[in-house]
Amino acid sequence: MPDSYLETAKRAALEAGAMIRAEKDRRHQVDRKSGFDFVTEVDKKSEEIIRNIVLGAYPDHGFFGEEQVSQSGLSEDELLKRTGAFTWVVDALDGTTNFIRGIPQYAVSIALLHGQKLAAGAVYDPNRDELFSAAAGQGAYLNGKRIRVSDKTDFADAIVSFGFPAVDMEKRERTMKRFCAVAPLVGSARIYNCAALLLCYAACGRTELTFEEGIHLWDMAAGILLVREAGGEVRKLNGEEIDIFARENLAGPRELVTKFAELTAGM
Repeated sequence: MPDSYLETAKRAALEAGAMIRAEKDRRHQVDRKSGFDFVTEVDKKSEEIIRNIVLGAYPDHGFFGEEQVSQSGLSEDELLKRTGAFTWVVDALDGTTNFIRGIPQYAVSIALLHGQKLAAGAVYDPNRDELFSAAAGQGAYLNGKRIRVSDKTDFADAIVSFGFPAVDMEKRERTMKRFCAVAPLVGSARIYNCAALLLCYAACGRTELTFEEGIHLWDMAAGILLVREAGGEVRKLNGEEIDIFARENLAGPRELVTKFAELTAGM
């Protein structure tokens, strides 16, 4: 896989992130898509920046962005089935609600699919100026330094993070049931509601385990690759193998992922 793919992802993430950082203290046009799911003009501007960079470099590649998909009138699965040899999967501003509220937990997430396999990915946090990046078979990095998942294997030493579904109330209930099943065993918990950063923090060992359902491929594609390349495991919540059509993830060190799936089986 050419290094230029990852370099393009990183450049696009940094340029979009710089724009987001410049806009963060201004008033924004906020539209409600559904439930507690919002979009601003900054989301759209960021996606346009990314699209211009990646398709400018690779005009024959596909593009699968959150705002593009939401306006297409087609289902995500249908669009994914139509992807070609290479497709860029983009969340131009993951954590929009945090951005709107001035909570500094949002990021730009860009991944490249080769067929149905993740080839490269970059996540940029414009608040902390942190660029997470990975290419298949080449390891995971934070600002150029190699990162690894946590080496902790005991829930008592673990920080577990999770996202709170924005729209689906049944998924909210299941999320809380899953956490309650492990809550007496774990050291601590965090809710960031930025799927990309949840996965990045698991990849670099800031947290041990993260789980979420009711999300989309663009939220987690780059993060999944980062966790894998950092030596971790990413699966569905029931422990089964994850694929690009999943709307959930369970990620962290393999032993803790297995324990979590066993403790929450049947939920």
